[in-house]
Amino acid sequence: MQMTEVSNYKKQNIIGDRIDLLIKQLGAENCAEQKMANHGLVRFGRPAVKYLCEALTHDRAVVRSGAAKALGAIADSSAAQPLLEILNDSDNLVRKEVAFALGELKASIAVSALCDSLEDQNLEVRKESVWALYKIGDRRAVTRLLSCLQETDKYLKLRAITVLGAFQSVESVPFLIELLSDEEEVQKEVIRSLGKIGCPDALPALTGLANENNKELADVLNEAVSMIDRST
Repeated sequence: MQMTEVSNYKKQNIIGDRIDLLIKQLGAENCAEQKMANHGLVRFGRPAVKYLCEALTHDRAVVRSGAAKALGAIADSSAAQPLLEILNDSDNLVRKEVAFALGELKASIAVSALCDSLEDQNLEVRKESVWALYKIGDRRAVTRLLSCLQETDKYLKLRAITVLGAFQSVESVPFLIELLSDEEEVQKEVIRSLGKIGCPDALPALTGLANENNKELADVLNEAVSMIDRST
């Protein structure tokens, strides 16, 4: 083995040892130490990906979730399949961080599995899955996202409304119109999404909401109607 090869081998071993140490630190009891470890792993970037993917099968959930979070921040596409394989992890936080990471990777191979995660028992996992599908930007998710409009959690519902608007989902228009009778925050997001979709079928429902006593709502309505007019 030549001198240069020996030097590179030693360097790789040193880097590997440092990464292993940081991965162990992900399991620290102290949250500050966990954050420092995560930051250090992200700074290593691609050289850390192989080690982090191996850590996804660690016996401690805190290490698995920390590894998934770091992989999301590094956003190397080679991590997509290992992440996908633990999207059904037994731990809520792990599933949440995996959904986040798959979104950051824009992993189209995860669309079907993330759609299934919209029915996860844990609210935070469902919310993160909606956002991941938005980041991936695959309209195959639209049909499954419609079910989120029936959620009782306002913030999950708001995310789904935003994503359907960003996808310009014409098929979601009747379902969005039904939500115009919801509370004002939801109303406004529905109106914005209907404007982005640009379907004239929404105009009668929107004009019926006109309220001179609520200037903020009126401004959102006027902008949405203008957007629809411009798109037809």
